[in-house]
Amino acid sequence: MKQIAKPTFVFLTVAVLATLYAYVQLGAAPTGTAVANYQKAYRSIEGEVSPQDVVLIHPPWRHDVVSALTAPKKMTQRTVTTALPKHAGKTGKIWVLADPRGPDLPLRLQRMHLTQPATLTDGIQTSVLENQKPGAGVNFAQMISDAEVKVVEKSGKQTRCTWSTRRQRFLCKKLPNWMYVGPYQMKSGRDDKTCIWSHPISKGKVHVTFPVPAITSRLIFEHAFSDKAARSKNRSPVTVSINAGGRLLKNVSLARKRGFSQSSFVLPEPQAKSLEVVVETENDGLGHYCFNLFSKPESSPR
Repeated sequence: MKQIAKPTFVFLTVAVLATLYAYVQLGAAPTGTAVANYQKAYRSIEGEVSPQDVVLIHPPWRHDVVSALTAPKKMTQRTVTTALPKHAGKTGKIWVLADPRGPDLPLRLQRMHLTQPATLTDGIQTSVLENQKPGAGVNFAQMISDAEVKVVEKSGKQTRCTWSTRRQRFLCKKLPNWMYVGPYQMKSGRDDKTCIWSHPISKGKVHVTFPVPAITSRLIFEHAFSDKAARSKNRSPVTVSINAGGRLLKNVSLARKRGFSQSSFVLPEPQAKSLEVVVETENDGLGHYCFNLFSKPESSPR
């Protein structure tokens, strides 16, 4: 057997030891900041996190932190993760709890708008991110989980729907699975938009009631049928009424056609605390329907 020269043996030994040290350091890195630090940072924001929001733990290998934060039963209504879901930022805020010593945030997050200055709690940096830029106006789809949804059937029977964090929609017990209200990507004609799916019910009504934030007085309402619904043999239109404080603000009807139809209305003064969108139709067959409600950007002319 050929002998290894002493200098070569020493070099190989040093290289092996250096590699082992690097692996040990890499293995130790995930536990560099105590789970308790993340827990304290989360407790400082817990009261502000809504069901539609996402809490992102960073660096991405801190699965131990996710396990600790989701252990309590009350956390089943929160999305806490190390991997950003596709829906993140579409219907809520993204709360990032990060170890500043970790790697940079993903580019997708870096491109988002920081809604308030980052804070530091026990060595954990907390940032709040949104897709919208300052002055972009208010999009009611982004606060859909704060709404109240009920379905009134033609018999008068009422079903109150509940928000599912896991599925990101309001589910209506004992009604067909397509009878839900929540974010949806709708292709209608040349338009392809994120909107609020609100499948109507035959000779009944779907009520979606939003809390009204401090916004400008003019709002934009748009709605559409999917391409498939527009081609359907069912030609029954959808009628929508928008109410505030018991007062009818807008009443619009949408025929079975492709493309989003848009109109505007003015909120009355003094401003109501809630805004109700009521969707109804005679025949709900292939009623693939959704709507949007938003205010214009601050810089836009009225």
